[in-house]
Amino acid sequence: MYKEIIESCQNVNDSAKIKLSIVGKVKYKGMANGTPNPSSVSGNNYTWHIKDLLNFGNQLDLYFKTDTNATSADTIVVIAEIIPFGKDKDSTNNKLKFIYKVRNSYDPNIKQTYPETVLPNYNDWLYYIIQFQNTGTAPAYNIRLEDTLDSYLNYETLQLIDYSHSNRMILNNKVLKFYFDDIMLPDSFSDSKGSNGFVQYRIKPKSNLPLGTKIYNTAYIYFDYNSPVITNTTINEYAQPKGNGIKAIVRDGLTIYPNPGHGLYNIQLSNNSSTKLTVFNSIGQVIKTLDIKNQTVLDLNAFANGIYFISIEQGDKIFHAKVVKE
Repeated sequence: MYKEIIESCQNVNDSAKIKLSIVGKVKYKGMANGTPNPSSVSGNNYTWHIKDLLNFGNQLDLYFKTDTNATSADTIVVIAEIIPFGKDKDSTNNKLKFIYKVRNSYDPNIKQTYPETVLPNYNDWLYYIIQFQNTGTAPAYNIRLEDTLDSYLNYETLQLIDYSHSNRMILNNKVLKFYFDDIMLPDSFSDSKGSNGFVQYRIKPKSNLPLGTKIYNTAYIYFDYNSPVITNTTINEYAQPKGNGIKAIVRDGLTIYPNPGHGLYNIQLSNNSSTKLTVFNSIGQVIKTLDIKNQTVLDLNAFANGIYFISIEQGDKIFHAKVVKE
């Protein structure tokens, strides 16, 4: 999964640091053979110190198990970053983010997006992933994905960021196509795990889209010469926080208020367990971490107005919340 970010810096015959962060309802289970042990581990944050990138290889394989209390409404965010200590020809491609929603057995062919709700005039990345599974009775020789991009999107910013199998991506007159030639994807009966595939891309919306704008996307999945499997329709909505007065997030012994707020947020916990709080901006960058007990004040005054995502780890439980600064 992370080979692209490693390959981006393999023109550096020097040491580097690779950081991997996982946010969501998953538990670490181990690493595949050939993946070196991380130099340091802090929660779901993993760091490797690589002495020679040119001879390192091009992939890290870690295994995680989805928590049993996860639902299809939950999101798993994977952030991979490489920090070379030598000269780098292109430092703009040293960080990647992958966003996945928890899947269940009823949605083998699905399209997902992140973030689903943004503030008016949002002009940052929108992420999309199309997942597919061969649920037929024989291998699929060729698979084609077709996705007509909404007219509110800026087609010139389109970037392919991850995929399960080699493919050709073609954008023609706002119709985005992915060709998986000679994929020979097994059927789910003979090979349940091997019958799955995906492609993930990101694209920016057009500038200055107003309140109420909705961006729609639906994918069509063609297995050989069969009729297309049509996915759900994703929606990215430009919305303003609703309501007046003090609003709060209250769930599972956690209270955050006011929300929306102007920079200061009261956080209260129902017990005194040691808790780690991490704050992410809209593109998945960690902007603040705190160790808290019982209650604290989260100060976001130094950051711009917008939507921020909070991850709270308390023992084996992980809570996610979203706060708005206005």
